[in-house]
Amino acid sequence: MRWVNVGVSIPSDIDQNIATLTADTRFTSADRMLLADFCARGYESEPVKSMRRV
Repeated sequence: MRWVNVGVSIPSDIDQNIATLTADTRFTSADRMLLADFCARGYESEPVKSMRRV
């Protein structure tokens, strides 16, 4: 799955967007660790803890 949010507010944004789209976008171990840490923090947050479980 790839998610890209392309926005243009100034001309240099176009170059930045092209660089993002043509870069190596493979899911790395560092990405996996960052996502795991983010999820762990999310599960410990009060909004998630207060969600109803089914």
